[in-house]
Amino acid sequence: MGKDDGGCAFPRVNPEYTKNNDGMTLLDWFAGQALAGAMVGDEEGVEDHAKMAEYCYRQAAAMLAAREKRA
Repeated sequence: MGKDDGGCAFPRVNPEYTKNNDGMTLLDWFAGQALAGAMVGDEEGVEDHAKMAEYCYRQAAAMLAAREKRA
């Protein structure tokens, strides 16, 4: 990603097993958590999936920005 993605959400302790795949980024993890929270109680789902995804990534980016301010 071109923007700050927060790095690896679950970094591996032993780099020998990494093999160029560090898994999801912290940005992706935050977006997934935002999606899970947004979907609570919504059994019907959402009509515009692209808008929901954008919303979740905006929330995730805001979480990363808040995290940086605290550092």
